[in-house]
Amino acid sequence: MDFSEALYKLKAGEQVSMKAWNGTGKFLWIKPVFLITPDKCFDHNLKKIAEYYGKIKGNAIISSCWINEDNVPCVEHWNPFNSDILSDDWFTYS
Repeated sequence: MDFSEALYKLKAGEQVSMKAWNGTGKFLWIKPVFLITPDKCFDHNLKKIAEYYGKIKGNAIISSCWINEDNVPCVEHWNPFNSDILSDDWFTYS
């Protein structure tokens, strides 16, 4: 499928991946809007902000997940490259 179809599936709550990622187990999903309260903060500076305001709102973001060389799941935000947008090797990940 192409990127527009993959984006449609992401918005529908599905996970997608690309064949070009060579079986790394990497996939994308949309992390929904979330709230961070002070008791959930492990970063000192973020905790100070959450304590001052009572909570922090996190916006919905496209996130990627993969397993690193130490067999630990890693998550980070994801932005597409031009090659990702123009690719037609997207598929639904399950």
